[in-house]
Formats: sequence, C-alpha cells, structure tokens
Amino acid sequence: MLKCEDIRPQLSAYIDREVPLWEAQMLRWHIRSCHECAFEYMLLMDTSEAMKSLVSVAVPDNFLSEVMTKASMMAVYERKKLNLFQRAMRHVEARFARLKYIFYVFRGKATVYATTLMTLVVVGYFISAMPKIFTPPLSKPHPMLVKAEVNCSKEIISVEFVTSERLRYIQGR
Repeated sequence: MLKCEDIRPQLSAYIDREVPLWEAQMLRWHIRSCHECAFEYMLLMDTSEAMKSLVSVAVPDNFLSEVMTKASMMAVYERKKLNLFQRAMRHVEARFARLKYIFYVFRGKATVYATTLMTLVVVGYFISAMPKIFTPPLSKPHPMLVKAEVNCSKEIISVEFVTSERLRYIQGR
C-alpha cells in the first residue's frame, strides 16, 4: 500500500494525466481510501479548474528574448568558501541568536516559569521523601530482621550440584 507522503507529490501529475495507467489506478485506490489525500486531491482539482477558467494573457513576440537578456544581466553570486574557523563562528552566532530569540519570547515570563519549576521540584522532593518522613519508628525490631542477623553470623557452606555425567568424569570412569 502506498503511503500518503509518496502519493501527495504525484497528485498534480495525476490530475494532468501524466502518470502511467497502472500508477494512476494505484493513486485512485489510495485517494478513495484516504480522506486526507482525497481532500488534497479536491483542492488541487479546484485550483486546476480555476486556472483553466482564467483568460490567457497575450504577450508580445519578443517577451522571451527580453526575459533572457534581463536574466543574463543579473549578477550571479557565488557562495563564499568558509574555512573551519568561520564556519564555527557562524554556528556560535546562530546559537546566540537562538538564545536571544528565546529570551525575547519569554521576556517577563521568566520569573513565572522559574517559580513554577522550583515549586514542582520541591513538591517532587517531598513526594519522594514522604515514606521516609511519615514511617513510624519500630518500637522493637521485626523478628525476621533478628533472624537474618543471627543467620549472617554463621559460616557459609559452599554447595556444588554435579550431574551424573560430570560425576563419572570426575571419578574417572
């Protein structure tokens, strides 16, 4: 199935009947099933009909040659080749311009945002610390804790489980 981002660039060619028949059929199926592409198709059809209904403008015979002479007189600007330092400086300037824009957009609101942020941080801290603050102290230790401490003082015995094949190998049989 075709995706919308594949279909939309081809809609204009589909309206002008410039796509092959098999592709036109696939586009038609997609337009019938996708509401967004169908809406885009309708807009393009309306625009195409409006363009066809306009009166064509008559131009003088030498119009193309005049346009070409004016185009040839225009200055052609070549892109400057920048070294590494100049590219880095442009990058830094762009970052500062973005920061300046952010400060401009949020001017006067910074205190509100800072206060809101601090309030959220403090509330989050108290919510995370609540079990520690409101847990009542134990009057006497829990019996499982006492048992665990007693068991920790004993020596630890190492145990290894051996399969029958491994046992035969160890015994040399």
